[in-house]
Formats: sequence, C-alpha cells, structure tokens
Amino acid sequence: MHDAQQPLSFGEEGTPERATATEHNAPEAARESDQADDPTMPSGLMRGSRIAILRALPRGRRWTYFREQLLARCLAVMAAAAIVVYLGIQILAPAAPPQLYVAVANGALSAERIQSLQGASARYLNLPVGRKGGLAIDSRFDLTADGLSKLQTMIGNRGVDLVIAPPAAFRQLAGYGYFTPLPERLSPQQRDRLSRYFVTARGYDDTDHDDAFYDGSGKGASQPYGLDASGADPLIRKGAEAPNLVLAVVANGRNPAHANRFISYLMNGR
Repeated sequence: MHDAQQPLSFGEEGTPERATATEHNAPEAARESDQADDPTMPSGLMRGSRIAILRALPRGRRWTYFREQLLARCLAVMAAAAIVVYLGIQILAPAAPPQLYVAVANGALSAERIQSLQGASARYLNLPVGRKGGLAIDSRFDLTADGLSKLQTMIGNRGVDLVIAPPAAFRQLAGYGYFTPLPERLSPQQRDRLSRYFVTARGYDDTDHDDAFYDGSGKGASQPYGLDASGADPLIRKGAEAPNLVLAVVANGRNPAHANRFISYLMNGR
C-alpha cells in the first residue's frame, strides 16, 4: 500500500517537484494571512467568515472590525440596491404628462416671446411651468424638416392640445384632419365673443373612394378650425408689429378644459 502521491511539477532545470498544499490553496491562505496581520485576533477565529468573526468578537471590538472589513462592502451593496429601486420606480411610475401642451410651428414665436407667454399663461391657469405635470410651450416644430413627423407622432399619442402657427402651416395641418372645428369645442360665451376671429380651412376628406390611393388631405369641408391670434396682446412684443398667427385646437387633445382657458387668456384683449 503506497501513500497518495502529490501531483508532480517540473522545476527550472527539469527536475520533478511535488506541488505543495499552499500552492493549491493560495486564495484561502492569503485571506488568513490578512487576518493574521492583526495581532489581537484570537487564533480560533482566523478561519471563519467575516460575519462569523464579527459575531464572535467581543462587543468592544466589533465596530472596529466592521469598519475595517465590512463597511465598504455594505455601502457598495446599499448603493447598488438604491440604483435598482430608483430605476424600478422610473419604469413603473413614469413622469406625469403635461396638463397643457402648446406646439408652435415654423418658428412662429421667438424664444423670448415663448418664455414670456409660458410663464404668464401658467400663472393665469394656476399650473406649474414644464412638461412634467405643468404647462409647456414647445417651438421645435419646423414643418419643412423633421418637425412635421415629430408633431404627427405627438398628436397621434394625444400629446398636443393646441397649435400656434403661421396661416400656411395652419392650413397644412388642418388639411391633415388634426384640428377640431371651434364651434364644437368652445363654450357658448367664447363662441359669441370670438366668432368674428374664426379662420376657416379645408379639412381632411375621409369619405370612401374607389381609388385606393386617393389622398383626402385638404379636400374636406371648409370649417372654422382656427382663431386669428395676430392681435393677441400676449403674443405682441411692445413696439413690434403684430405677428400673423392662427391658434387651433387639436382634435384628440387630453386637456380640453385647460385648452379653453388658455384661449380665454390669449384672446382676452380682443
């Protein structure tokens, strides 16, 4: 009967050598060596896990050991858990949508006028400013570039309530069927006061046609889809010429009550 043989390795000159247990258990030996550096560590605790060592230590030495051996790890785990919880909240509870969203097409208003109008109308409607649950006025809609597809996507997702645009852009969007006739949306008092400012345009023809490729854009009935807002006081910079603008109500907007109040504010001086 022979003793169990250790695996052989070869030294620098080709001489067989037996591998030692230390070589096979280097990680464990390194950890024990780190713990052995503490001259006050009881020898019976050298081989335990850090948690076991912490529990076995005298009460007066636990905090020192925890600070040196476990604190950094605990903080890292807590930070990772906080990030996971934050991301979960963002995914499961998205930010509140705007309570009123106004799209300004083709640079109809300057950034200065938009900022002034946004702040003043938000105070009038008693709403915060901004996209997250407030009132937002956005001018990034150039219909000659990618602004049209962006606006169409947002309207399709019921993300736009009102549009302020030059007359040509207003007629283009009305022809796509995006606006609702104002007599159907305004209150009786608003209709009586603002009917003289109605702007008509041809809508979208959605009747059935034999031609499968028929495009009904701008071929529908002519209806009052817009309000002439050229002389509206909030849109005019003092001493400047009144801009030629039309205000229209998006057909599927989420916030019709706030939209009507915005119209009342904008047209108050008319």
